[in-house]
Amino acid sequence: MTCSNSQYYLSLFLLLLPSLFFTLSSSHSITLPFSAPKTPNHHLSAATKTLWQQLRHMAIARSSNISSTTPLSAFPVGTISLAFGTPQKNLLFALSGSASITSIPCGANFSCRDGCKDILTFKPELSNSSALVYCNDTLLQEIVSRDLVPVCFQECTAANDSCVAEYIDDEGSLSMSGVILSESLTLPGVKGQANNLLVGCASESDGWPQGMGIAAFRRVPSSLVSQLNVTKFSHCFVSKIYEGDRNVSDKILVGGIEVDVPTEYLKPDEDGNGGMKVEVGYTVSVMDERVFKPFVQEFEKQVGTMGGELVVPVENYIGYWNDSVICMMIWSNDSETTRDDYELGRPAIVLGQWQMQNVYVEYDLANNRHGLQPRNCSQGS
Repeated sequence: MTCSNSQYYLSLFLLLLPSLFFTLSSSHSITLPFSAPKTPNHHLSAATKTLWQQLRHMAIARSSNISSTTPLSAFPVGTISLAFGTPQKNLLFALSGSASITSIPCGANFSCRDGCKDILTFKPELSNSSALVYCNDTLLQEIVSRDLVPVCFQECTAANDSCVAEYIDDEGSLSMSGVILSESLTLPGVKGQANNLLVGCASESDGWPQGMGIAAFRRVPSSLVSQLNVTKFSHCFVSKIYEGDRNVSDKILVGGIEVDVPTEYLKPDEDGNGGMKVEVGYTVSVMDERVFKPFVQEFEKQVGTMGGELVVPVENYIGYWNDSVICMMIWSNDSETTRDDYELGRPAIVLGQWQMQNVYVEYDLANNRHGLQPRNCSQGS
């Protein structure tokens, strides 16, 4: 994360918007247009007064072929309320495009690494539709990967009818572990329940955000959208709609100046390394250090100590720290594995929720398309 005591507006005009699920490819750019503000103190004052109010706006998440709309909280992390069990119990879930299975905080002894008190947990013994899943369950073997339930292939066997399917799902910022349940889900506006969904009954949570479940939107058979047979869904939490063409960026521009970033970092390979992905599970955007350093150097060079003004909503890119410090909500992945000769092994850029506020984002799985459109998400339409 980059912070500064300079008073300026910041935003990104993004023409690079590959999806959470899809690999996209042709030539566009990320542009940060700069100009010196005439009255920087006045502009910052107005921005900081409205920043947190705007970030607390509500939004919506919906799935078209199920015709269900669910309230979506956009701050501090995108969350939805889902009703599992019979009778149903509403719990809070963070959206994640990296999680393989939906995980629910479970039982009276649910524990977090940093401690979590007074959180809502799911109690399977109180649900008439809850059932433990064992390693020999046919559905488990069909949709859950070996990596997710290693116990069934290491300590037990997949044919063992007495071995409970224990799981661990590490989606990047958060790892949850426990046992797998078969459970029912009630969706708003949908008659009846979705039955026999495999979900994680988590007894432990390590990472952030803590004290809530994880709704899995990854493109794997065990995710929530896959088990519901959803072909199109959307959420509303940068600025342009994308349809049809498979486009990625081959450059980053700051104030019209091209940043010297090796193009191989901006184009995904066949294994999905490099390029950029949209990740609703990340609050802020993250760049590989080899992309982040030249980006920040050019940014600091142009902003200097005089401040700068950009033309896209400040709340999408700036976090207010205190009266004299504001932070650019883009972080660097500054691990030791970012030397020039080291393979990426991941996307070079991850676009997080902070940059998707007041943007309607749609995922068309059937047609491998991803669309974005500016929208006042607080209006819920």
